[in-house]
Amino acid sequence: MLKEIFSILQKIAAPLLITSLIVLNALVLTLLVFAVILLVLSVWAAFYFRAKYKKSHQTHKLSSETEITPIGKLKVGPTWIHGRVKSTYPPAPSPFSKIPCVYYHFYVEELVPRGDVGSSYECWVDIIDDQKSDPFWMEDDTGSVEIEHGGNFQINTDATFETGVNQQTHDGLAVCDAPEDLRAMLLAQYGQDTKRRLIFGSAGRKLRYKESILEDGDNIYIFGEVRNDNGQYIIGTGTVPLIISEDDKAHIEDGFDSDSGCYKYVFIGSIVIAFLSGFLVLGIIGFFLLSNIVKAMQTASLTMLIL
Repeated sequence: MLKEIFSILQKIAAPLLITSLIVLNALVLTLLVFAVILLVLSVWAAFYFRAKYKKSHQTHKLSSETEITPIGKLKVGPTWIHGRVKSTYPPAPSPFSKIPCVYYHFYVEELVPRGDVGSSYECWVDIIDDQKSDPFWMEDDTGSVEIEHGGNFQINTDATFETGVNQQTHDGLAVCDAPEDLRAMLLAQYGQDTKRRLIFGSAGRKLRYKESILEDGDNIYIFGEVRNDNGQYIIGTGTVPLIISEDDKAHIEDGFDSDSGCYKYVFIGSIVIAFLSGFLVLGIIGFFLLSNIVKAMQTASLTMLIL
């Protein structure tokens, strides 16, 4: 009689044990895969942001230790200069304001809905981001120096304009449509239209235009590395990036300090996550092995009781 009861229990318990073991193993393996992916990503982020932090910290340190130097007294190495832009080519007009310039940055954003259909939340997204720079020199009262083409321009916005959105006028709020010459320029140069085609007609897109320009004769600050090219000094990238800005030295260094601090905290956070995910991986593997051993012992004990 007792043997028959144990036989029935075996028929009921064995499938339950096997099923629970399969489900548990599947859950553990899923969690293990997630933990391993998190570990790999956090380790990669730690190495990446450590390199970014070291580079940014080094740039900030070199910038802080370097004083603004007259162009006539430049030496090879990192330097700060302040002077006037001297164009080497006939300045071409910028796309939006049509002002002749050495450098321009023209970008257009569109206000688009975000979230579920019918949501009132909107945000600006870039649809045009166009930059162009001609080779130029810098000069002051002591001399002039060539600037390497293609630096990091930090030029303040000179023009801002919006179309397709409500704007305050003398008669109250009104929608400002894009002028036809602006619409034609966007179509010709960028393949973008200020209007969106609908089934019955068209409607103006909500666009915001911004343009930054650097004109011949503008006063700017430059941080970069001086090198000697066949007896002629050139300022470009090297151990430090080439920064071309209308803001002064102190303002740019604040930006270096902010970037360095941001990279540092992200690096520390990545290290913490890497350690936690590493312990999680070890814990999951240990739990997986232990649970399988326990299940095997339970199955063996039940079999012995039946026998």
